[in-house]
Amino acid sequence: MSSEFLESGAPIPPCINTAERCAPCGIESCKALAIGAERKVLQLRNQELMTTNARLGQQLEEARHDDLLPEFFNLFGMKHLIETDAELRRELLEGRCGVLRLDVRGLKFVNDLTHHGGVSGEGGGNDFLRLVGARVMGSSNTSPLVRLTPRSTKEGDEPVKDLLFFRPHGDELGTAVRRVTPENLQIVGRRVSNAFSVARGIQEGRNSMAPIIGNVGAAHASELTISDSEISLPPGTSKKAAEVIRAKAIFDAVSQEADARSTGIRRQQYQEMLNALCEDDPTLPLRHNHIVKDPQSHTSSILKLFFERFCPAFLEDPEGAIQRSLAQR
Repeated sequence: MSSEFLESGAPIPPCINTAERCAPCGIESCKALAIGAERKVLQLRNQELMTTNARLGQQLEEARHDDLLPEFFNLFGMKHLIETDAELRRELLEGRCGVLRLDVRGLKFVNDLTHHGGVSGEGGGNDFLRLVGARVMGSSNTSPLVRLTPRSTKEGDEPVKDLLFFRPHGDELGTAVRRVTPENLQIVGRRVSNAFSVARGIQEGRNSMAPIIGNVGAAHASELTISDSEISLPPGTSKKAAEVIRAKAIFDAVSQEADARSTGIRRQQYQEMLNALCEDDPTLPLRHNHIVKDPQSHTSSILKLFFERFCPAFLEDPEGAIQRSLAQR
C-alpha cells in the first residue's frame, strides 16, 4: 500500500502485506488483522454519527414545537413541516386544507391577577394557556369530521395527522385541518367556538373554575386565490422549491384570513358579555352608560365587570381556579 496509514487513520503495520506467519505478530496474516481493526474503527465512527444525527433530529423536533405547549408547532415548525411534507403541500396547493384561529380573552388580566408581591404572574398565565391549548385540542378532536387517531401511510412513514396545532404568538392559537371541505371546516369551527363561548365562560365562573372565552375564525384554502405575481420566485427556482414557496404563501394567507375573520367575532363576544351583564343587572346601563354606548372602546372594562359579576371565585383565587380547571380537563 502506498499510504502509511489506513483510511481510519490507524498506522499500517510493517508486516501488513505479509501472507505468512511473522515473528512480530505471530499470526498467519497481519493484513487480515489490520482490515479487522479498520472495520472496528469505522463501526465506532458510524455509531458516533448515528448518535449525533439522532441528537440533532431531537433538537430539530424540539425547535419545531412551542416551548409552553409541546403539542403545538411554532411558526418555524409549521413552515418546516410544509417544506418536508409533500402531501401537506399538495393539500394546500389543491385547496384541500383549512385553518382555524383562536384569540382567547383575558390573558393579560390573568397575568395581572396572579402578580403578587412583585412576583411575575407568568406562571398563572402559562397555566391558563395550557388550559386553553388542551381545550383547543379536545374540542377539535371530538368532531366526527376528523380522525381521532393518526392515519397511517405506507410502511416506514410517520402517521399523518388530520389536525396540526400551532401557536402563532402570544394568546393566539391555530389549527390546520387537513383534507377538509369548506363546509366541514365550518362545522369543526363551530364546535371549537362552542367550547369557548360566553355562555360556557359564565357557567365555569359560577362553578369556581377558570372562565375560558375566545373567538374563532375559519378560512379555507379553496376560498383564496394567490397569483404567481404575488409570490416572489427567484430566477432558476426548481419546481419543488417553487411548490414550497407557493404552499407557504397559501398557508400564510389562509391563516391571516382566519385571524381577520375572528376579529369580527371578537366584537360580537364583547357585546354578548355586555348583554349578559345588563340582563343580570338591569341597573348597569345607568351606572356605566359610556360603556353601553361604545362597548368596543371599553373592552377591558367589560372584561373586568364580567369577571367581577360572574367569576368571583376566579378573582379571589385565580391560580386555584386554573388548577381546578386543569384537574378536570
